[in-house]
Formats: sequence, structure tokens, C-alpha cells
Amino acid sequence: MRDGHMADTLDALVDHLGRRNGRRAKAVVWDHNSHVGDARATELGQAGEYSVGQLVRERHGHDDTLIVGFMTYTGTGTAAKRRTDRDPLARAGSTHASLNSEVLDVLAGGTRPE
Repeated sequence: MRDGHMADTLDALVDHLGRRNGRRAKAVVWDHNSHVGDARATELGQAGEYSVGQLVRERHGHDDTLIVGFMTYTGTGTAAKRRTDRDPLARAGSTHASLNSEVLDVLAGGTRPE
């Protein structure tokens, strides 16, 4: 239900911007992997649930959809009362660990990566 509402809202925004600007609008959505992934390939999909990524792919096709998911470096997140996810520390040498290191360096006053 939540992902359906997010996908419907995205469609409404893109339609509104397209009409306002007189040309086809594009959108960038920043969302967690669990939302932008395709639920059809998961246990959630087998249970009849869906995700924003799945709905966007179905509605707009693969050629007009570019999905980039993200995760956290470490910590906890509560997505619902019944579930609390624990994100493990990113593996050394992984993209997540590298990005976290770069961000921490910039926040500490270092230079931005080129």
C-alpha cells in the first residue's frame, strides 16, 4: 500500500510538471533498496506485495527507468512497528565503506573527491 501510494504520487508529480512546463518531465527518486528493487524477484512479491521500483518499471518500461538503490553504512531503521532492521557494518573495501570514508573525510574538513 505504501509503495503504491509513493508510485502514484511520483506519477502525479511528473504529470503535473510535464503539463506546467509543456514537455515531458523527469524525476529523481532517492529511496532505499527495499523500495526501488523489484518485489517480483523477492519473497515480498511472492506474497503479493509490490515495490515502487516494480511499479515504475511496469508503468514506464525499462528503457525509461533508471534505478539506483542505496543502503546505510551501519545502524538501525524501523520501517514498521513489527520490524526493526539492523544494517551490518559495511564490508571493508566495499562501495558502501568507500563512500562512507569519503563522506567522513569531507565532513571532517577534508577535500571533496574529484
